[in-house]
Amino acid sequence: MIFHIGRSSAPQGPITISSVSGGSCRLDWHPPKDDGGSKIINYLVQKCDINDKEWTNVTRVCRNTSINVSGLNLGGTYNFRVKAKNSAGFMSEPLESGH
Repeated sequence: MIFHIGRSSAPQGPITISSVSGGSCRLDWHPPKDDGGSKIINYLVQKCDINDKEWTNVTRVCRNTSINVSGLNLGGTYNFRVKAKNSAGFMSEPLESGH
């Protein structure tokens, strides 16, 4: 039997943005369909102010398929992306908001 361990597929979308208020919001998404042969251990969540075009980490580790994001500029416009990391250490391609 051949068994391959590698990168998982991207988390499943869409990224749902809710509870927007006072410089914060909640993001929700779904786990990848394919874990790459190794359990998904966490997610990397990033934000990008569309005026800056630079991705920054929202948090170092997110173990669930939802997160509360704070520190957003009032009146700012953001894109978000989520990558899955499996226990073999492989990071997936991103799921991006608005895509």
